[in-house]
Amino acid sequence: MLIASGEDILRAHPAVSRDFDDDYLVAYFGASAPAATATAFRAIRSVAPGEALSISATAEVAAPLRSEPLQEAFGWSDARVRSELAQRLEAAVEAASANADRLGLSLSSGLDSSAVASLLRAPVGALRPLAITYGCDHIPVLDERADGALLAQSCGLEHRALAADALGPLSTQATPVCADTPIANPYRALKTRVYGEFRAAGVDVVLTGNFGDHLVAEPGFWLVDALRARRLDLVVGSHVQLLARGGPRALWRDPGWRALLHPRVLRPMQAAPWLRPASMQLLRARQQDAAGARADWPHPRQTAHALGSYAAFDAAGECYFAQGHGIEVRHPYRDWPLVQMALSLAGHQSWRGGVGKFAVRAALRGRLPERWRVAPKHADMQALFEHGLAGRQERLRSLIERGRPWWSQHVQASAVDTALQTRDRQDCHALLIWLLAGFGMWLEIID
Repeated sequence: MLIASGEDILRAHPAVSRDFDDDYLVAYFGASAPAATATAFRAIRSVAPGEALSISATAEVAAPLRSEPLQEAFGWSDARVRSELAQRLEAAVEAASANADRLGLSLSSGLDSSAVASLLRAPVGALRPLAITYGCDHIPVLDERADGALLAQSCGLEHRALAADALGPLSTQATPVCADTPIANPYRALKTRVYGEFRAAGVDVVLTGNFGDHLVAEPGFWLVDALRARRLDLVVGSHVQLLARGGPRALWRDPGWRALLHPRVLRPMQAAPWLRPASMQLLRARQQDAAGARADWPHPRQTAHALGSYAAFDAAGECYFAQGHGIEVRHPYRDWPLVQMALSLAGHQSWRGGVGKFAVRAALRGRLPERWRVAPKHADMQALFEHGLAGRQERLRSLIERGRPWWSQHVQASAVDTALQTRDRQDCHALLIWLLAGFGMWLEIID
């Protein structure tokens, strides 16, 4: 048995095959989490997320770590949820801030990183924390620098603003993709610049608002769960708000009503529409199995996503940039007491009266300035993605073509053509293009 910290290290051994794992590639091209122990290489396995692997001279034993729901949390009152959520979020930020010479914070105008900023307290003897916000001079929808400066000032943080106009997905200023996996962050150049700034400022620990979005239930669950919990007062109050805001049509557009009338909306996620039928069927079966393994949680699909392979790869991706600069990155929204509670809550604590992240916003009352507590996030990263691809079409098509022998086994060529030719790309088109381009860049690294 060979053991190492990454696939690229193991691949250097002559006894390890470099053949790709086809099952992993199905998941990758389908923008889905791979099997728990899968890697991009057939001969290399990983420890499954949430498991501890014990190895002896005679056996290998994989034991899952306990991850049970907080059963009583589903029926908690609004006041109890606010109190518990505030305490757990404060404790998570405090734990993430410990033992740092200087803290850094990747700050946007979104609720999650803003909440961390408002709760951040530097350890005794540490330097003043540094918050970094980015924006684009030519993309107003992606300019959060002014908001970031105001929030940092109100929270007692030093602030720096970066221009991201030239830091698109194919920028030559980017850190090379990781050789361990084809999963490549399209904003590598931006991450490289941000972590470089942190390092130059003496930051040794960076906090993020990462993963907060995955701790809120899908909007469609709010009405189903409210009826299940017999919260008729909440149902009536939310409908009054919806009617006042948008009239009868608001009810039809409301995700709760749509889910109640069409329960299939709440079933396990459908596979990416660009996949070939056989690959699509394989991913659907895996998603159903993953959700079934979390059937004791209120929202099995959400829990499988937040505690499974996706979560592990997401964390590893951020660590790749941080460790390249000698920095430790910590995520308060991955602190287990907070995660356990959030995944155990009813859907109406996540979405109510047309307001997302309802309970989190309520818990931050008096802790986060109202301007950020109640405002929806306005930045759209796809604008930077498209801006960065402008004028790089030849390079983009070359990368996609490089991976054709592999992706053509799972992806419909007509879907690729449509994504490349569409002028105003939707999120799904942009995602497909980047999966294929990222795979091409990875092939360049490992060949």
